[in-house]
Amino acid sequence: MSLIGLIVIFIALGVGIAGDLTTLIDQSSLFITLGGAIGLLLFSGTNVSAMFKGAFAKNTTADELRAGARGWELFGIYALVAGAVGTLIGLVLILAYMDDPAALLPSMAVCLLTHVYGFGLAFLISMPLRKKLETAASAV
Repeated sequence: MSLIGLIVIFIALGVGIAGDLTTLIDQSSLFITLGGAIGLLLFSGTNVSAMFKGAFAKNTTADELRAGARGWELFGIYALVAGAVGTLIGLVLILAYMDDPAALLPSMAVCLLTHVYGFGLAFLISMPLRKKLETAASAV
């Protein structure tokens, strides 16, 4: 059922932007957001292996599931923070290139897409995985 939900999300996004998903791809924005979130996870000492073990392994204990759920919760928070930082970086780039109109659009892409990626990672990946692990932990 989880896979079906993920497919529905991507279909809705594809239809919503008229099928041109390439407009939502920007490597620097993705690097800032995903790299920032993963870096913050590692810096905070979060048990990253518990996150993936809880999400994808079959034989896990309730404590491992709770640790994984907490890790995914932190990942969502950190993704939002990294997206906000990327937005600020994009705004600084926009202001730095005000005299060069050709450089404004890539800066605007960084500004907006880091925020989109932060929300996407937090609400489309982190939150559902956290909820799944919390539900599984309470059932064990």
